[in-house]
Amino acid sequence: MIAPAEALSLVRRFVEPGTPVLKPLAELPGHILAEPLESPIAVPPFRQSSMDGYAIRVEKGRSEFRLIGETPAGAMPGPPLEEACAWRVFTGAPLPEHADAVVRQEMAEEFDRDGQRWVRFSGEHEEYGRFVREIGSAVASGEPILERGVRLGPGALSLAASCGLAEAPVYPIPTVRILASGDELQSPGEPLKPGQIYESNGVALLAALRNTGIVNVEVERVPDDPEQLAEAVDRAFNGPNREQSDFSGTIGSEGMLLLSGGISVGAHDHVADALRNAGVKAVFYRVAQKPGKPLFFGMRDKQMVFALPGNPASALVTFWVYARTALRLRMGYGIRGCAELEEAELQLTGERRNASPRMAFERAALDGEGRVRPLDGQNSYQLKALAQAEVLLRLPPGT
Repeated sequence: MIAPAEALSLVRRFVEPGTPVLKPLAELPGHILAEPLESPIAVPPFRQSSMDGYAIRVEKGRSEFRLIGETPAGAMPGPPLEEACAWRVFTGAPLPEHADAVVRQEMAEEFDRDGQRWVRFSGEHEEYGRFVREIGSAVASGEPILERGVRLGPGALSLAASCGLAEAPVYPIPTVRILASGDELQSPGEPLKPGQIYESNGVALLAALRNTGIVNVEVERVPDDPEQLAEAVDRAFNGPNREQSDFSGTIGSEGMLLLSGGISVGAHDHVADALRNAGVKAVFYRVAQKPGKPLFFGMRDKQMVFALPGNPASALVTFWVYARTALRLRMGYGIRGCAELEEAELQLTGERRNASPRMAFERAALDGEGRVRPLDGQNSYQLKALAQAEVLLRLPPGT
C-alpha cells in the first residue's frame, strides 16, 4: 500500500491537461482557458455617452444651448458639434465630434425660443469629460484580458464577448464511462432475488461527475464474468461493434474509465486482468486509507482509469479524493493550483481518535457554529452518513 499523499502525487504526475480545442463562447461555461486572450479591439470602440442626457461643448458661463438633434444607442453619431449647441444622446450612444461632456437629463429643461428647441442646465454643464467614455477606456486594443488557466464563468465570457471574441481555446471536458460490476446487483425499482442488492454506485458516481462539470457520461452494469467485463472495457476504449449498439462510443483519447467493484482479491474479482489485457499500465494499487483501500489507478496512453471499491462509501470517497482530482487536472484546473478538494482547518465538536494505521476519511457535517461533527455509521456499506455528509474529515493514523 502507498500513502494517500503519495497516491495524489502520482495522480498529479501522470495526468496532464487535455489537448486544447477551439469552441464558441456559448459552449464555454465551466471550461478552463488554454491560452491567454487579447482584445482585438478597443472597448468602447468610439467615444460614448454613459448616461441619457445631452452632449455639449463646455463653455464657461453658458447654461443654455440650442438643441439640434439626437442619437440613440446603435445609431450613427451626429455631425461635429458647434459651440452653443447640444445634441440629445442616450446611454451607449456615440458622441458627436467636438463634444467634451454629457449633462444628465435630470439636470436639463427643454424649452422653445424663436421657433427653435433649447435646453437649459442647472448643473454639470461646466465639467469637462463628465459622463464621457473615451475610446479604449475599458480595454485597449491588444490588451491582455484573460490569463491561461482562468475558469470561464459569466464575467469572463461577458468580457470576451464585449471584445468581439466569438470563440476561445479551452481544455476539453473529458468523456467518462462507468462500469459497475457485480452479479449481486439489481437495478432500483426491480424486485430483489435472494442474495441481490440494489446497484447504487452508478447513480452516485453519475451525480458526482455532474457536480464536477462532466456532462458526457454513460453507465453500464456488467456481470462478474471475465469475457463480458473484457468486452465492456474494450467498448469503453475502442467503441461498440454493430451488435453492441446500446452505447454511443468511447471515452476518447483523453477520457476516463471508472470501474466500480471487482478490484479486490476475490475469486470473482476480474477487473485487474481485464485492464491489464486491455493495455492499461498500473500506476498504483491499494492506498493506506479507510474507506477505499483497494483502489487502482492506471493509464492507457492518455486515457485515465480508476477502479474503485464496490462499497458505496468507498467508491464515493475514492472518487472525490482521486478521480475528481484527475478529472480537474485534465480539464486544466491544476494550472492555477486548484486541482484537489478544497481544504480548511475547522474545529471539531469533540475529540476523535483514529486507532487504525491507515488514514481515515470520515463523513461529517457542520454544526450551526461551523464546527465539524463526525457522523454515526462510518462503515463503507452504511449510506445514511454518506447522505448527510457535507465534508470529509481527514484523520491521519494515530491521531
